[in-house]
Amino acid sequence: MKITTLSLMLTMVSTMLTAQSFFDKLGSGINFDVDSPIGDLSDNGLTNYYGLSMELFYVGCSDKKFRFTPGYRIGGGFTRQLSGDQVTLAIPAGAQATEKIFNSYLNLEIVGRVIYDNNNRIRPYAEVYFGGKFTQIHELLDLNGPSEEFRNTSEVLFSDASSTKGLGLGALIQLSDALDLNVKTTLEHTKSISHSDLSPTATYSREEITTANSLQANFSVGLTFRPRCGRERNINRNARRARNNSRRSCRRGYSSPRPQAIQRIRT
Repeated sequence: MKITTLSLMLTMVSTMLTAQSFFDKLGSGINFDVDSPIGDLSDNGLTNYYGLSMELFYVGCSDKKFRFTPGYRIGGGFTRQLSGDQVTLAIPAGAQATEKIFNSYLNLEIVGRVIYDNNNRIRPYAEVYFGGKFTQIHELLDLNGPSEEFRNTSEVLFSDASSTKGLGLGALIQLSDALDLNVKTTLEHTKSISHSDLSPTATYSREEITTANSLQANFSVGLTFRPRCGRERNINRNARRARNNSRRSCRRGYSSPRPQAIQRIRT
């Protein structure tokens, strides 16, 4: 019985240590994204999406210059709104509201990223990703005046789900031992996107437009939190650099004044 209990305790401790070691090798980030339509998608009236994305990568603690880091990313955003007609509401009775329409999206992606770690503050990378994109068209009634009986709510007019894939180039710029600035641009292909026409010359319409084989150019800027083991390795690397610089200084000459010779006084 005692041996069994001890075995279970050792197994639990080993599992906890393994899990802790795994989580110490994860890096996370949050980004602000701008997705710009290209080609037919732009011609059909879709405007820029503005949104946020969060990502999680298994970075590991390897000293290799080229490191493959798998992960996933989830993000979403909205376009600008296009205003339509003034309408009269039944509740509250006689109240006036403005029709507005806009587009939204939600992405879930699996990402493979190769980072070139050249021991400098700027580490370039390339990535490939694939996943799914969920797009919707929303209509909003914006009440012209305050009312306790009415809350501005949106209605989903149309929705679509499709596969997406993309290629990206970026750079991680070190801000501290724990934090990087992440700058990235990607080219994304989506099988189909459901959207409304929000171009500057468009008139208000509840019509659904579906653009097949659509392309988007995406730009992202954000913050990436280094894994714990990566922070420790960076601190050790900086310490080694400091020691090497100190040794070079010693080879060139004394870093401090030579000690004065002791003069013997004969009596």
